[in-house]
Amino acid sequence: MYDKRDSFKFPIVNFPNLSGNIPTVQSYSVFMSQLVRYARNCKKLEDFKSNTLRLVGKLLGQHFRLLGLRRMYTKFIRNYVNLLKKFDGMVWEWDIL
Repeated sequence: MYDKRDSFKFPIVNFPNLSGNIPTVQSYSVFMSQLVRYARNCKKLEDFKSNTLRLVGKLLGQHFRLLGLRRMYTKFIRNYVNLLKKFDGMVWEWDIL
């Protein structure tokens, strides 16, 4: 997926930073919404995985915890299994995280 912000020569902050005083539950929902967007827009499993890994790297840099991301990823798989059926290989819990 193309994101024009990736081409900028300066850093873009487009996700919450958990080092501040913001609610964490809603912040992790950002991850879920991006997974849904990737699953809907990517045609190949490899594209879904690469976009997800790039997002995980960004969120870890924003003080998200890997355990929290894994929990949301598991919830995503459970809630959106029909959306993931289009990929040749099923996306299971630890395939990506």
